[in-house]
Formats: sequence, structure tokens, C-alpha cells
Amino acid sequence: ELAERSRLVDRLEDQLSAAEKAEGEQRSRVAELEAELEEEEKEQEALTAEYDAAIAQLKAEVRSRGRALEEKDAALRQAEARAQAAAEGSALAAVQEQLEAAQ
Repeated sequence: ELAERSRLVDRLEDQLSAAEKAEGEQRSRVAELEAELEEEEKEQEALTAEYDAAIAQLKAEVRSRGRALEEKDAALRQAEARAQAAAEGSALAAVQEQLEAAQ
């Protein structure tokens, strides 16, 4: 009976040792997975920052192009106004010449 108890204790100690070993392996694997997750989170944060920077740059370029288009549009309106004023001036001069010729 003592030998049987000794074998039972040995078997239980072996099971406990195996369970502790498995727990250590599980803890090691969890630590590895946590490290991988942390690395992936850092990569995701870097990609998000890069994306945000690209969006900000595109928005700045769009605003800059918008301002340039507005400036070109204003210049065109000024040129059209000058051309119209010149045309009206020419027409007025022609009418004046006709009036003077008629007198």
C-alpha cells in the first residue's frame, strides 16, 4: 500500500510538473502574441499617421490650386473688363468721328 501511494504521488508530481511546463509554454506564447499585437498596433499607428499626413497634403494642394484658379479667374475677368472698355471706347470714338463727319 505504501508503494502504491508512492507511485500515485510520483504520478501526481509528474502531472503537476507537466501542467506547470504547459502553463509556462502558454505564458510564453501569450507574451509572444502580445508582443506581435503591440508591433502591429505600432505599424497601424504609423500607417494612420502617414495616411493622415497624405490627406493633409492633398487638402493643402487642393486649396492652393483653388486659390490659383480664383486668381486666374479674377485676372480673366479684369482682362475681359478692359477689353470691353476698350471696345466701348473704340465704338464711342467711331460714333464721335461719324458725328464730326456729319457736322
